[in-house]
Amino acid sequence: MFTRKVFFNVALFVVIMGVFSDSAVAGYVRGHNWADSIVHYTEYIQNSGFVPDAEIMGPSTTWWVLGPSDADVDPNGIGNGYAWDPYDMDYVAGWRATTSDQEIVVEFDIPLDDAPDANSVVIHMYCGPYAEASVWAATDDDPDNFIQIGTIAGVEDGIPGTPGYFYDARFNFAIDNVRYIKVHRETDFGGTGMFFDSFASADVIEPTSRAEVAYYGWCITSDLNKDCYVNLLDFALFTTSWLTCNNPTDGNCDHSSLPDPPPSICHGLWQSGYGIDADLNHDCYIDVSDLAVFTEEWLECNDPGNPACTPTW
Repeated sequence: MFTRKVFFNVALFVVIMGVFSDSAVAGYVRGHNWADSIVHYTEYIQNSGFVPDAEIMGPSTTWWVLGPSDADVDPNGIGNGYAWDPYDMDYVAGWRATTSDQEIVVEFDIPLDDAPDANSVVIHMYCGPYAEASVWAATDDDPDNFIQIGTIAGVEDGIPGTPGYFYDARFNFAIDNVRYIKVHRETDFGGTGMFFDSFASADVIEPTSRAEVAYYGWCITSDLNKDCYVNLLDFALFTTSWLTCNNPTDGNCDHSSLPDPPPSICHGLWQSGYGIDADLNHDCYIDVSDLAVFTEEWLECNDPGNPACTPTW
């Protein structure tokens, strides 16, 4: 596993060389360190049951709680704290009222460190009014030795406690190099359902160099070579993917780079790190819609060392 220092050196090398894979799970997105994988989940972990219908989690659906929070996002990127609006993504994972002994464990490729006098990890989730769960952390040095860092509990007629309304459960821990966060169910009667949207570092890191813009996930969408400028170099990369697609529901697309089994929908590909960089609008097709995005961002820049550029953080 990469340490933070080694991972950064690799990222810096990639930025300098201008070589990027089409799909990779980013540890950081917009300054937050997001959970990268689910290493354990019990048999009744499922989605919320609204969009789509209830489905038990499997190897191809662990992306439900990986990467940035997405369950309260409409097409314009605006959320109101409520998960079940039309057009929201609505992919969350957890447990319903009467399934006992449930738990989920997520792993961070880049360790979480203790933040003195501040929160270290935030879980974006919702729950029933009588729900309760214990929250635990473990380090890479001792992944089987979890230390309890707090609890999550619903509040009758409040938030958390009103199903469908999101809440940020924040926790601190007096240890560094935390790689695993576990949530374990403590109540299993009516009104104790609990579902999770994302797990992430509580702090936001702003970049001070071009390399850090790429590493901490602040790049402009059309900046395909991650050098902080949208120009002909990016357009050249964009054209190499022109008219390709990897939509898992379309048999005419190329699925050779996808995991087996793949996520069932396009959004799942992006959430699990298999999107194509040139797919700027994240619909799993590279076409005129992506060209429109590229045109809107043409000649934009966010180089921290250039006062003429506009920061994206």
